[in-house]
Amino acid sequence: CVPAAHYTCGGVSVDLKGKSSVEGLRVAGEGSRTGVHGGNRLASTSLLEGLVWGAEIGEDLDITKTGDFVITEKESYYNEFDAKNVDERSDELLANLRSLMWNDVGIVRTVSGTSVAIEEITTLTSEAEALFQTVKTQKSCMIRDATVAAGLVAKAANENRVSGGTHFIEDDEEQKMDNA
Repeated sequence: CVPAAHYTCGGVSVDLKGKSSVEGLRVAGEGSRTGVHGGNRLASTSLLEGLVWGAEIGEDLDITKTGDFVITEKESYYNEFDAKNVDERSDELLANLRSLMWNDVGIVRTVSGTSVAIEEITTLTSEAEALFQTVKTQKSCMIRDATVAAGLVAKAANENRVSGGTHFIEDDEEQKMDNA
C-alpha cells in the first residue's frame, strides 16, 4: 500500500537551522528530514516542521543581521514575456515530459528505462531552450525549467539502484548485470 510507504520516506537531512550538506541549501517541511518525526509524512507532521524550521531558517537568514542577502529587480527577460504569443509547442513538450517521467522515472521503474529517459529529456531540454529563445512566454520559461529539473531527477533515479520508500526498481537486463 503506497500510503504506508510514507513511513519510510525522508527528505534532505538538515540541522536545527535547516542547513543541508549542500552549501547554501536550506530545507523545511515536506522536503526535509529533521529527525523529529523521522520519515513520517502522514498526519501533517511536516506542516509543523515547516513552521518551526521555516521560522529558524528565516531568522538565520535575516537580512537585517547579515546584510548579505539582497533582493534585486526581476531578471530582464521576465519583462520580455509576450502574453499575446500563442505557445502551443510548450503544451506539447510538457505533455511529452509528463508522460516520459510517469512511464520511465516513476514509482516503478527500470534502470534501462531511466537511461532512455535521460536521453529523451536531454533532447526535450534542447527543444525547450530553443523554444524559449524564440518565444518568450511564461509557458516556454516553465517548460524550459521543468526539463532541467526532470533531467536531474532522472539522473538521480538512474544512479539509485536500490528499491526503497515509494520507489521500486524492476529487474531488467541492465540491473541484472549490475548485480552480477
